[in-house]
Amino acid sequence: MGDTAVTGTAQPGETVTLRIVQTGLQRSTVVEADGTFRFEGLPALEGGMTLIVQGYGRQDSTVVAGGTATPTPTPTPLPTGFYITIDPVCGPAGAQTITVRGFNWPTGNYLGIFFDGVRLVNSASKISTSSFVYTVNVPNATAYVQHEFKAEAWTKKDQTGTRVALATTPFTCPCPVPDLVVSSLELASTPPLGTFNKIDFAVNVTNQGGADIPSLFWVDLYEKVSPNPLTDTSRDYIAINGLPAGASIDFTMWVETGFATTGTHTITVLADTWSQIREYSESNNLSAPLVITVTQQNPVPSPTPTPAITPGPKGKIIGLTYLDMSPTNLVNVYVYDTVGRLIWSGFSRAQTLPSGNVINGYYEAELPPGDYTVVGQVRMATAIYRGQTVVTNLQSNEIRQQVDLNLTRIN
Repeated sequence: MGDTAVTGTAQPGETVTLRIVQTGLQRSTVVEADGTFRFEGLPALEGGMTLIVQGYGRQDSTVVAGGTATPTPTPTPLPTGFYITIDPVCGPAGAQTITVRGFNWPTGNYLGIFFDGVRLVNSASKISTSSFVYTVNVPNATAYVQHEFKAEAWTKKDQTGTRVALATTPFTCPCPVPDLVVSSLELASTPPLGTFNKIDFAVNVTNQGGADIPSLFWVDLYEKVSPNPLTDTSRDYIAINGLPAGASIDFTMWVETGFATTGTHTITVLADTWSQIREYSESNNLSAPLVITVTQQNPVPSPTPTPAITPGPKGKIIGLTYLDMSPTNLVNVYVYDTVGRLIWSGFSRAQTLPSGNVINGYYEAELPPGDYTVVGQVRMATAIYRGQTVVTNLQSNEIRQQVDLNLTRIN
């Protein structure tokens, strides 16, 4: 890590995310009350690296100077003929109030303003100046449909005579923010299906919104029609490390131990399980239910023996789990003894410190005295990331700090 910092300004209280495209590094922070934000302790940046800062529906990027020269952008010239602008240029679905402004229009003509071909303004008299301002009410804008404002000038009233001017401009609905949906959920295992056998599912998740998702989010598979992540345990989960606007990703999820009973089972998949992504809609993240039928009854598997734990005072290990050099929650953490027995397992999580600060990727495990191998693993959509470290000679009542896990891709 170095002393590199990235600073900027944004709306106070909003969360902004920094992403370095070439390395995959991601950091998030909250904008201060004075409207400033700062990402500190970044690795040294190299010329040509692209930095993206995104938050609350906006996104800006820059290229680090050095290396390949970054061309100086050419300002976009104002139109020289007649044109119109609208404010706002985007909005949610439903009724809208829009201000339409015209510039450089031929005077002495009648004006009409349309939204998707429906006339909203029909001037009763000829326009006497080359500019105009109208506030119009759009009765219903539909999401993810191409909308258009149009202005026309005619020599006669009611759009008759000769049309002497026409200008259009698009209206975007919704504003460019992410919007995740589970596009498909299908059975990938070949029937007949048996109890206690692993069952695979093919899943596709799409960001149908107008802005990239630069940060990690989770996708969970449930055996329930309407799951509640706070009370229902998922049968499988994976992480997706960002998804560009309009992009989709295919991956496989599964029920590792299968189902204990024959008959029908209803499966759903929930994208952005923990609402980490600010989306256009938070109500369309759940897939349609998929009903599968298990027909074969298999023997109940023998339970895995539980290792005997030596009684007495224990020690504790504490660490953070890192993915792309960033502390990451919900990483699986496993602790094995010297003969490979699983002694402890759990997840890393957010932890509030006595100072009030919150750190991500925190885990702690109480263990008998001894030597251990600690493994962290997280399954991304199409990859597995793993890291491990060794703990030697843990003592009773000892608290071993900084048993950190740095995860790298293994497939």
